[in-house]
Amino acid sequence: MPACRKPKHDRKPEYYISRLKQQAVAAPCKKKRANITSNMMARAERDWREYCTFIAEDPDNFLEACAPQNFKNYLDWKMDMFSIKKLKSIATYWRNLRMVYTEKTGQALEDSIGREIMNYIHGPLKEEHDLEDSETSLPVMSVNDLFQILQYHWAFDAGSLPHERQRVQLSLLLLMMAYTSSRPGAIVESGCAKGSNEALCYKDVKILVIPGSDGAYRDTLVMTITLRYMKGCRGGSKVKTYVCHERDDTLAFCPILPFLALAIDDDAFEIPELKSPEHIFQIKVNRPRKSLHLRWKESILDTPVFRRSVRAADGIRTSHNMAMPYDTLNTYMKRLGRSAGFREDLKPYCIRRGTANSVDSIATDAERNQVMGHIRGQVFERNYLSSHVKIDVQSAYLGSPSQDALIRALGQMSLSQDLRAPKSLSAEQATAIKHHPKVAELQGKCNDLRSRIKLKYGKIKSAKDTEIYCQYQLLKKELLVEIQRQRQERLCNERKQFFNTIDSREIQQQFSGLSSSGTDEKQIDIDVEARAQHISKERTRIADGLFRLSADSTDQERYGLRVQVLTDLVALCRQRESPSQERSPHNDLDKISDTPEPDLLPIACLSTQCLFCLGDNHLSNHTRTFSYSRVDALKRHVATAHLRYLAADKSLTCPHPACKEDLNSIEHFKNHAATVHGVFM
Repeated sequence: MPACRKPKHDRKPEYYISRLKQQAVAAPCKKKRANITSNMMARAERDWREYCTFIAEDPDNFLEACAPQNFKNYLDWKMDMFSIKKLKSIATYWRNLRMVYTEKTGQALEDSIGREIMNYIHGPLKEEHDLEDSETSLPVMSVNDLFQILQYHWAFDAGSLPHERQRVQLSLLLLMMAYTSSRPGAIVESGCAKGSNEALCYKDVKILVIPGSDGAYRDTLVMTITLRYMKGCRGGSKVKTYVCHERDDTLAFCPILPFLALAIDDDAFEIPELKSPEHIFQIKVNRPRKSLHLRWKESILDTPVFRRSVRAADGIRTSHNMAMPYDTLNTYMKRLGRSAGFREDLKPYCIRRGTANSVDSIATDAERNQVMGHIRGQVFERNYLSSHVKIDVQSAYLGSPSQDALIRALGQMSLSQDLRAPKSLSAEQATAIKHHPKVAELQGKCNDLRSRIKLKYGKIKSAKDTEIYCQYQLLKKELLVEIQRQRQERLCNERKQFFNTIDSREIQQQFSGLSSSGTDEKQIDIDVEARAQHISKERTRIADGLFRLSADSTDQERYGLRVQVLTDLVALCRQRESPSQERSPHNDLDKISDTPEPDLLPIACLSTQCLFCLGDNHLSNHTRTFSYSRVDALKRHVATAHLRYLAADKSLTCPHPACKEDLNSIEHFKNHAATVHGVFM
């Protein structure tokens, strides 16, 4: 060894001789796979072992035999044991089993056997089980579709979210997925990594101030987003950084405004003075600097930007450190799309496909693959390319000017949008679900078990930890699942029926001399007006500011509008809306201002008011001072919404904003509420 080289470890030859012997007997190294792939392989191996146990065969030997008839018989068993309707599903199960074979034997399956099994799947298996082989439509969300969704989300959506911060988060998520083409699992907690809390954090986002153009009213804010949890390299060295910038023409498309609102709400900035929109927008870049970085506090760097809501005794709050899961995002988007009258379900991949098709029209294949994170161009062509041909072939053939705008419009999801489409089941339809044969059968079994338990133990709770009690609980769960499944199926059928018949009905009305825009449009106007009554004044101003075209406005006017919108977004992040409630006519607290001060709320309350809600400053004044119609309704609300999250002997502070007395237990709190505030819980 050269004298100038200093070894990292000064080891003797005997060490490497010993390591050589260890490596000679060590098992072959296995390929490192993503979590979702490992989970799918584990399920495939589990199913294979269950099948082999069923037919009394050794799982390992039966797999290593690699006989085509073994695999074909397994697929037959799989089809009989599970509800599989699509050809793609059983083909995926076969690919997973192939990976298990490779993992166990250390060698790849012979191509001839692989082809034979695939021919069996596409031939006899498909015909015997009538498997679906049709390609489902892949909705592509265009910029116009996004505009329609955002406008409905801010201006008309009366559906209550757990917390209004979730509304701001959802708006930013829609924009961020569109501007980064990311899969949802790169921004929120992925469905294949549940419990990991891996999501976009503050350390992954930078806010920079860069000099504006000459004569600009202020300097410009730019945001960089670094994605670390992309498919195939979650948390690895392969990261991508995207750049987002401000939009002045339509603030609804500006991603920086809602992100700043979340940052201010979290008190995330390192500089204490950055707590108001005016201070942020007044920052200037002076020479010799070419940019300024608005840094985050060290304590918040690992905090997810998009977080889930959690329940506590004092109400619903946004978690301080738990990332929003994919299931929650998917539920929010699906509900929003249906409420906005879209025919297809709105899903995160609708936005990703929209970005892919937009980028494809201006970028090379290599650039598009980089943006989308694809290794091969075939992935885009097979899974992302819109089924609507984007070229005006008719005009191209005729040599006439292309009708590009018309061609684009026909490929939009909002082309069939109709606010009259069913959003939920009517009371009659929901009641009819109870009479469905499957539901009625399960309900009868539940009633029978309940009667047997009461006959033997007197009360249901008295039978706890017994076998019949466990059977009853499992049957109740099965009943609830079946009711939910029937409700979803009925709603899907009602929506499908609506969209399949609405065109013919409107055309018939036109030929019958009836106005197709008469009663229905009046009803839509009434519904919109009713929704507006349940929207806070902050949301009203936000909706007005986000969708106000500012092309003809001065720089100062645009600055004022941006400050106002951001101020309202921050205020909205600290609110919680509740479903519409009918107020008792004898509630004098309606006269209190929108933000009641503690000394304006009397110690002696109405007997049917909730003290927890009264002290929750995240709620609107209407909800805080709500008075229930009956005492038993109040007791039920307090028990299910508040006290269930407290231990019986846990000390607490009276939630009334003008009291704040320390109490030893729930019973102490109930006595205090009755004697001091006149509220009986």
